[in-house]
Amino acid sequence: MKLKPKRQAIIFSGILVVVLAVIATTIFSTASPVKRQSNSATVKQTSTKKHVSASMQHCKGSNLELKVSHQGENGGVNAVLTITNTEGNSCALESLTQVKIISVKTGNVLAQSFDNLNSKRRISLRHNQSVFAIIYWANWCKANPGPLNIVVNLSHEALTGSFDEPPGYPGYDYLPICINSKTVSSIQIVQSFSVEK
Repeated sequence: MKLKPKRQAIIFSGILVVVLAVIATTIFSTASPVKRQSNSATVKQTSTKKHVSASMQHCKGSNLELKVSHQGENGGVNAVLTITNTEGNSCALESLTQVKIISVKTGNVLAQSFDNLNSKRRISLRHNQSVFAIIYWANWCKANPGPLNIVVNLSHEALTGSFDEPPGYPGYDYLPICINSKTVSSIQIVQSFSVEK
């Protein structure tokens, strides 16, 4: 049967559409997808950690200044330890391992931390830069011991300074209250070495 020209054109157009659809499907299915570049890819992230060279000399105790400020809190003594590098060059401060409070009169250890932090963290300190640590002394059930010193043990040496603040400062002679006379007085290292910016 011979098709009329108009009907023949319609059939041809339909076949052409189908063929083009098949070709387009094949092309898009085999093509590699294009990854959309995120804006974050153009933002460079800078690490907040400063690399401390293994060859950097550790800070000598003679070039470190230790200061203490404290106040009463919840029946105990909350103290901030400030260690400053007084050396002309940068040096590496080793990790804080233990803190002790000692009687100036007798030299006896009155309280100590049992945290014994074994962190291998080393901090680079510039000239006149400081680090801070926070301790909490609790449960003192004996007589007033008088003047006190504090010993801060680092992984390479120990620093000694006065625990007492000058008279007139808030809490300069404050002692922890007695919570349990059957347990020893102790120190907790609340925060170890936060670097001053």
